[in-house]
Amino acid sequence: MLEHIAGRPRPKAIGAVRQRGEQPSPEGDRPECSEGNAQFQYPRKPTIVNLKNKELFIQLLILTAGIFFFIPFLGAAHLFDWDEINFAEAAREMLVTHNFLQVQINFQPFWEKPPLFFWLQAASMTVFGVNEFAARFVNALCGIVTLLVVYRIGRSVFDRRFGL
Repeated sequence: MLEHIAGRPRPKAIGAVRQRGEQPSPEGDRPECSEGNAQFQYPRKPTIVNLKNKELFIQLLILTAGIFFFIPFLGAAHLFDWDEINFAEAAREMLVTHNFLQVQINFQPFWEKPPLFFWLQAASMTVFGVNEFAARFVNALCGIVTLLVVYRIGRSVFDRRFGL
């Protein structure tokens, strides 16, 4: 306020409209601070790079939370639901017979479900061995991917806060 009294021109407000014919200043119509060595700094505008880094951080946070909550205790309990038992058995039989084109339960054709989930379970059992953890691992991965999809849909339809 004192600098205006001292005869210096008053700086324009951020985003102020220039008069017709007025040229922009080389400083971009931004005021300077001459109080000692202090420099007046405007808050940084969000750039695409900053927003992408923030989005990546949020998605990594969701991924980490999903891994933390879904993965650790997958093999702690025995398979107990009819679907869990039969689907794990179908994946195990795929590994035993090396017949990945036909889903089987008790070595009889099982036509009720498409084979993608059984293929993923068989791949999981190949990596982790035939156990409860491997049978449930694909479900946990699908749950984590679902968390990320729900976040991205909520963010694109409304905003980032709604997606969380």
